[in-house]
Amino acid sequence: MLDPAYREGILVDTQWLTGRLNDPVIRIVDLRWRPRFVDGKGIALDRREDYLEGHIPGAVFLGCVSDLTDPSIQGLTLVAPPDHFARAMGRLGIGDTTMVIAYDDAPLPLSSARLWWTLHYYGHPSVMSWPAGFASGERRTYPSPRKSPP
Repeated sequence: MLDPAYREGILVDTQWLTGRLNDPVIRIVDLRWRPRFVDGKGIALDRREDYLEGHIPGAVFLGCVSDLTDPSIQGLTLVAPPDHFARAMGRLGIGDTTMVIAYDDAPLPLSSARLWWTLHYYGHPSVMSWPAGFASGERRTYPSPRKSPP
């Protein structure tokens, strides 16, 4: 089970995150995506290319569309089925004792909140969000590696 010290709250600040970048218990997850309109219909696209351009050191990319939603239904409507979600978490090295820190770059961090909710839904309460996110000026305090794990 995860150390209770990691269950202090829902949000982390930049100082907290910076001090724990090399903590093996923590997995930082980048969830950037963008809405688009095609033929008058709203669609959502994962932004893995932005992650590859730069991200928090040690962060992994998780697709809000491809990994957190039901692939049999178009749009960001239903939560991913258990097996689909479990494969995504396993691919990223997220297990029962992992503390997950989610971030995105939206003014209102919807995809971070979606991961927070989904992890809770599937019984993994060890998740927090970095609300400053990658859109903030605070991202300049981190180097932006070009190569990283998935």
